[in-house]
Amino acid sequence: MSNPIQIPVCCTCQSKDVTKDAWAEWDPIKQDWVLHSTYDDEFCQECEQSTKLDWINAEFPFEEIRREDGNYFNSWPEAKAAGYRDDQIWSICENDGVWSYGPPHHYVNHIGHIATAESHDGKTYYVEELDLT
Repeated sequence: MSNPIQIPVCCTCQSKDVTKDAWAEWDPIKQDWVLHSTYDDEFCQECEQSTKLDWINAEFPFEEIRREDGNYFNSWPEAKAAGYRDDQIWSICENDGVWSYGPPHHYVNHIGHIATAESHDGKTYYVEELDLT
């Protein structure tokens, strides 16, 4: 499995509006600035001060398409029979309160399948940790 998508947040306020000091070079062929390297200085626009970054798993960013009754599709073939392409179908699996959205071929700890209007690349996973307390 590929690593889940992660995003940086401020360690103080958990804002996603953060920046990092970097060096860019002008690329005359691309006619654009190209990132050369990043440095240690990190800044939170919300706190308006230097910070350290925490990394959190990104939430599933797409609208879920389910069966007409609102439930998950029971299987990959069921979602496909509803008119969705393989690259629009995601499996949802759960293990110890961690839900993963990934390519449709997963079946261990399978919760169900959903479809999205957007296509996936077959390698990307989104992970959501549920607070079961």
